[in-house]
Amino acid sequence: MILIAQPKSASTSLLETLRKVGKLKGSKYKNPDSDRHLYQGLSLPHSNFQDCQDREHIIDAILSRDKLYQIHLPPTKNNRKIIKSAGDKVLILLRDPVGSVEGYTRHIYSGRRHNYAKTKKKAKEHLKVLTWFNEEWRSFTKNNPELALIIDFEDLVLDNRHYINKAANFLSIPIVKKITKLNKARFTGQGIKKEIRKRNPKHRK
Repeated sequence: MILIAQPKSASTSLLETLRKVGKLKGSKYKNPDSDRHLYQGLSLPHSNFQDCQDREHIIDAILSRDKLYQIHLPPTKNNRKIIKSAGDKVLILLRDPVGSVEGYTRHIYSGRRHNYAKTKKKAKEHLKVLTWFNEEWRSFTKNNPELALIIDFEDLVLDNRHYINKAANFLSIPIVKKITKLNKARFTGQGIKKEIRKRNPKHRK
């Protein structure tokens, strides 16, 4: 099973929460073309969106029933073809691209005497890429509803219990342990909830 996630969408929190729900195993994957430490699972570096050449590994991960992997997989034609060829369900976690870029920029430049205001050019590039990431996976899911389910970061933050259960049910993860909150509370603070409601009328109630 895999969780395809947009950067800065609380994907690590959802990953670890679903692992606890079903007592799933996990593993680490390293891109042989990179010496960077990668995220847990099959994640690629945020700044290195690319076609996945490790086709067999990705398909094995999708078909696994006792492991859940996280991957920031870009929706290239090749990658979408791999997902379809596996023929099994995938979970996709997306976030409003503006919020994602802001969180991503703070994360990348934290502690390096940089701030968001000074990185507008880079942020603009990130926004373009992440908007494409978001829109293409939404289009893929619309055309392949039996293969993919989208969970929105904003919905997940405001209603942990419902969307944790929805994700688990879609992937057919056996609920061994009932968990109603995300593993990392930093993603569910009141500040971010207020910001979500302020930006999007859908979430104001």
